[in-house]
Amino acid sequence: MSSYAVCGRQARGSIILHLGHTFNLHAPLEPDSRTTVPPSPADTLSAYIVEPEFEPALDAELGASSIRTPRWPGVLTRPSSSSAKPDPMFARQSLPAATVVKVSDSAELPAKIAQEVLRQLASSKNKDIAGLFVYTPHDGPFKSCTPLLAPTRTAVKQSTSDAHYRLLPPDPKAILRAWGREAPCVQVAIVGRTSALVSAGIVPALNAGGFAVAPWAAGLPSITTDKQAPSRAYRKLEETFQWLGRAPRQDETVVDLGGAPGGWAHTALKRGAFVTAVDRSPLAPPAAGHPRLNQIQGDAFAFVPPAPVDWLLCDVICEPPRSIDLIDRWAANGWCRNLVVTVKFKGPVGNHVVVEPIVARLSALGFAFARAKHMHNNHNEIEVFAYKS
Repeated sequence: MSSYAVCGRQARGSIILHLGHTFNLHAPLEPDSRTTVPPSPADTLSAYIVEPEFEPALDAELGASSIRTPRWPGVLTRPSSSSAKPDPMFARQSLPAATVVKVSDSAELPAKIAQEVLRQLASSKNKDIAGLFVYTPHDGPFKSCTPLLAPTRTAVKQSTSDAHYRLLPPDPKAILRAWGREAPCVQVAIVGRTSALVSAGIVPALNAGGFAVAPWAAGLPSITTDKQAPSRAYRKLEETFQWLGRAPRQDETVVDLGGAPGGWAHTALKRGAFVTAVDRSPLAPPAAGHPRLNQIQGDAFAFVPPAPVDWLLCDVICEPPRSIDLIDRWAANGWCRNLVVTVKFKGPVGNHVVVEPIVARLSALGFAFARAKHMHNNHNEIEVFAYKS
């Protein structure tokens, strides 16, 4: 019986079947010296990085598979197929057409990964690489794997350079533009001291705009700490702006529904926007008293803007259908060009069923880009975000 070494803590479940091979997930934390049977290179997986403790939510969203595939803490996989979900809302990063690289000695892993990257890139005609992401899925469970990151990155850079590939600058917007030209992306997720997931190739485009892969390692954009914000809620809005690829600009108009204590309003105000915040409770400083803030104390769901605005922001605590109906009403009436709305949940699984239809609805209403995503700074909730042009 072959075994995967999992760093930091034991993976859930004891035995899984990976495309005809059996693996023991309760492997020792030291590199496994027993004979290993890696999957065939032809056996590819759709792999997904999910926030720890939200694996059941992603599992339910992906649906059952007749073939049991490997998983690690915060990493789920399914067999690659036309039915694989390209953009699950509970996955913060996707690794399309990924393979598992498995060695018996951790010292061999960087070179073996580099070899597999070149094998996968061979099918691409574009010699530009847009995004080289070498990472562990999460800090905690995979902490002891971090020493492998630097040598793996060096090995992949050297091997691709020797093969005359050109690594483009690591700017997210430039990466997205290059993906539009079918420049391949390289992802390496080190999931054990002797194993890794490798995905290298063209990034699938999404029907609702954007791409199936996030342009940051492990789907984690950098968020600048704002010590003036009245709460930590600003972090999930800043993260959403990164996923959206835009944010309120100077003199744009913003409606912030459920604005108290003012973290989201502050995030828009500091960019020079005019903000109308609607909440039954007053906002706190630094948003309160800002010359560009108009606060209306009242029912966020009853508010109708006197004229269309540039942005709708909403972080109201309510039942999911109310948030979905609010999105639909604002979009159908043409009251905003851009929107970010938090949909909050109570139960742990099955919530994707409530949210999935609104993404298609936004596309049908003329939004060029629409997604729903559970991000690093979210709790039991997701962000729906979209723009018209």
